Amino acid sequence: MVAASALDVYIERTRSKAIAQRVLSMIWVVYGHQHQAGAGFTANFLMMFPKTSDLLYQIISNAFFSVDSFFFLSGFLVSFVLLRELSRTGRFNVVMFYLHRFIRSFFFLYCSPIALATGLFATVARFFLAGPLADSWTYWQNGCIVNWWKDLVFLNNFFMEDDNHPDAAGDCIGQAWYLAVDTQLYLVAPLIILPLHFFGAAGLVWLYVVTLASVVIPAAVTYVYDLAPNILMGDTNGFEFFKKVYVTPWCRAGPWLVGVWLGYVFHKQGQREVVLKKWQVVAGWTTSTVVALLLVLGMWSYNVVPPKAQYDIMTQLTYAGLSRPAWGAVLAWIIYACHYGYGGPVDAPSSPLRSPSKAPRSLLPKPLQFPLPTPRHFTPSNAPFLSLPGPVDGFLSHPSWQPISRVTYSTYLVAMQIQFLTTYNSKAPFYFTPLNVVSRGRLSQVGKREGG
Repeated sequence: MVAASALDVYIERTRSKAIAQRVLSMIWVVYGHQHQAGAGFTANFLMMFPKTSDLLYQIISNAFFSVDSFFFLSGFLVSFVLLRELSRTGRFNVVMFYLHRFIRSFFFLYCSPIALATGLFATVARFFLAGPLADSWTYWQNGCIVNWWKDLVFLNNFFMEDDNHPDAAGDCIGQAWYLAVDTQLYLVAPLIILPLHFFGAAGLVWLYVVTLASVVIPAAVTYVYDLAPNILMGDTNGFEFFKKVYVTPWCRAGPWLVGVWLGYVFHKQGQREVVLKKWQVVAGWTTSTVVALLLVLGMWSYNVVPPKAQYDIMTQLTYAGLSRPAWGAVLAWIIYACHYGYGGPVDAPSSPLRSPSKAPRSLLPKPLQFPLPTPRHFTPSNAPFLSLPGPVDGFLSHPSWQPISRVTYSTYLVAMQIQFLTTYNSKAPFYFTPLNVVSRGRLSQVGKREGG
């Protein structure tokens, strides 16, 4: 698979910022999962909390934004592709829209891999365990035997079972809740995107209203049920947040809708060039950087054990409502700026961005061309981006991301269970450090559900 992917890269030389975002987000997901639930099999348990109280550790404890990156990319691609097809054909084929998703995405990309993983976890996985914690796998094995259907019909996010292990979500493949939410958002996508094409300004107003609702709803749910603004370490009510906010489509639609906005902007821009002034580029990168840091590090005082402070109601509502759409806006700027050639140093003497209007035509970023071939399925690897190289743009556009991106879905599907298997196969506690966790597997999947 890797060799074939490398050959594809050499031939196609795909340069998509979305590919890099997908790979980096997956790395963040996998590493974040290793720290998510609490250390039950560490030799230095009491020393773990001071280590996790460092400011930079918020990058791990706030790894939940990595999932919002995938929602953003999904909304962006479905919006851009659907609007492009509407412009090309002038009509919406509702049967083909859903049938295409079912046949290509559900059956080949989702259901078949999920069914295979479920079968393996329910049967042969148990035989790879030999440590004193091997019986702990029974929880996952029983989940695959009893609750397999929830994953296959993409309704597992509506059947959360609090079994003292919120991450498993009462399912065989607990992390499959993301696939359910993504599918549910896809089902309602035409209701949001079609008005942009058929009703013009009224469609924009409708998108504004829906986007505003994606901010108000999670804030309201958080307030009504008196929940934390995010999943926080030491929060005894964390499962309620997980069930009522974290896995519900109406509370996770924010970054997806920001992606819809970006797809609409790219569609309307068409082949026209974008020329930004120097101050606009500086302001864009500065604002996006500050916002990203505030989102990831801003909960530090509340997200440690014990907490250094107690959040007030304004912090609760603001962060709960705006954090995920704001993360989508940060990603939208990165893709927009890099695509149109503003991913490099704006003040570099050799950069044509110092005077975009005087830049050679051969160096100006190439806009999206129409019509484009219909993607096989809506994944970031099908997004066509060509732009002017720069430190950020060159890094995100490097073709080496392509082969890794081909295995991100399978990695997401099995990584957590492999981390469980690794931990349950341990013969002795391990010494916790953030670096140790990279190779040692997930920290906190070790306590038995029955009998302690």
